[in-house]
Amino acid sequence: MTNVDAARHFIAIADSVDGEGAISEPDYVLSAEVMRDELQSALDAFFVGHRVTVEIDPDLIAKAAAGPTRIRLRADTAFTEYDLRQLLEHEAFVHSLTGLNGREQPHVRSLSRTAPRVIATQEGLATFAELITGAIDLPRLKRLSLRIIAIEMALNGADFIDVFRYFLEQGQSETESFPQRNGCSAAARPVAAPRSPKTRCICMAC
Repeated sequence: MTNVDAARHFIAIADSVDGEGAISEPDYVLSAEVMRDELQSALDAFFVGHRVTVEIDPDLIAKAAAGPTRIRLRADTAFTEYDLRQLLEHEAFVHSLTGLNGREQPHVRSLSRTAPRVIATQEGLATFAELITGAIDLPRLKRLSLRIIAIEMALNGADFIDVFRYFLEQGQSETESFPQRNGCSAAARPVAAPRSPKTRCICMAC
């Protein structure tokens, strides 16, 4: 089974459950400011030997991004309780902790650096952490699966509009679809006409 096969499998499961009405909207959402405070409290309790701060970034496209000592949250965004657990497991306990662990190495501190070749491993570990702890929910699992299909589409020549429309057709809102599209493509630079097979698209999971 390929990654694309697995993605289609999870999408089908999510659609089946959603069709039965088992997936409902959360009763309430948390502002970026509340999420920052909740996340900071959890981080302070865990990272007793280091300081990892949580900041709100008005220019961030993704919902969240993490480094060794800082986690950024997108401003003016509604978060849920699931998001809190997912951010802890994914961003803090994998991405931030990996960077901090690398910095503590006595000889090879470059292990704290990120590089394109380790992205698949890092994102795989982070997503597995969400799964194994029960932090992930079906809507997020579907979003990640849709992103895998979108990456495959981009690698096969789909342009920005093609991928954006795909997300819309799969039930994602315009607000969700734009960062989703950027989440599966690091850069797209046409070297010929936009629809040409020579169009380049460099993709990465995130």
